[in-house]
Amino acid sequence: MSIVSRGYAKYNDLCSRAYVLRESISEKYSQPILFVVGAGLLGLGLSNVSEAQPVLNDERIRCAAHQLLALTEGNMGALLMVVAGLATIISAAFGAFRAATSLLVVACSAFILRSLVHIFFNLGPVPQGCAVTSVP
Repeated sequence: MSIVSRGYAKYNDLCSRAYVLRESISEKYSQPILFVVGAGLLGLGLSNVSEAQPVLNDERIRCAAHQLLALTEGNMGALLMVVAGLATIISAAFGAFRAATSLLVVACSAFILRSLVHIFFNLGPVPQGCAVTSVP
């Protein structure tokens, strides 16, 4: 037997012993280990060290959201609602009821989008620096 084959045999034996040891530890102690790791992550996550930025300036995001909602409230939203409604009727006539249902959801959501955004995200009034204009 050569030196390489003996080294490979020892390496293979060491790997199989490590695998058996890992399996026995993971079978016996998997729940306590996961509990300790989870409690540690929760403890570190709730500490003051985890604060990334104490103050976030989101005025640009708010302005962009208001401009997008102004577009969907105006002519573009009306066009989207009418086209989706007509496509709903046409696809239902051809028997594509899944597509008709999807298009019906698009038409209704274009109609009530601003209300849903205000309910779920509390967008508030238009900020002072935003130039929200309606599209002619």
